[in-house]
This record gives sequence, C-alpha cells and structure tokens, in this order.
Amino acid sequence: MTIFVTLDIFSGRPNPRWTLDSAAASSLFKRLAALVTESGSRLEPPGLGYRGLLVESEDGPRIETPIRIYRGTVYRGIARLADPGRALERWLLATGKDAVPSELRDALRAEFDAR
Repeated sequence: MTIFVTLDIFSGRPNPRWTLDSAAASSLFKRLAALVTESGSRLEPPGLGYRGLLVESEDGPRIETPIRIYRGTVYRGIARLADPGRALERWLLATGKDAVPSELRDALRAEFDAR
C-alpha cells in the first residue's frame, strides 16, 4: 500500500506531496491508533493559507481517505480525534522534508508553536 501526504496550503499551484516509506507508514498507523476521540464541531479550514495535512492511500483499503490533520485535530471519516500538542501534525510535516521547502516548514512550525 502506498501512503501519500499532501500539505494543503497553496491556491493556484500544486501542493507539496510526498510518499511515506514503510517504516513511516507503520509509525503513522501506531500514532493514529493511540489518539482518543474528542467531541465538538468540525473546524473548517480557511479558503486560503494552511488547511492541514491530508493522508491518502492509493492501493489498499486500510485508510478511509482522506484523513485531514488540522490544528491539533484528526478528522478520520466521521471520527474526530485529538492530536495533543499537534504531535502527529508536526511529525507528518517532518516526514516531508524533501518535498516541503525549508522556509515553508519553518513558517508552519512557528504557526504550530503560536497556537
């Protein structure tokens, strides 16, 4: 199974997208399994700017696609899971070090720290 991560940030040009290797994909599933359900309404991302990370699979039914990780919450199908400290969001962004320009990664880390 191929797992893709997309940084949903640009309008009018392609978003950065990368593939997780098997070790990172395995780590992703462990991290997702450790998250707990939270209540509340869905936080909709803005029309412009950072709209989260999308996780999708290409050749297997293991992920209900797409999973959106945005501002410390993981939206997986109808489930809403807490991502304390935005740990999963930060980790996934770090897995895209070759696909995401360093200045963009730095700006996003600063945004994560500010909220």
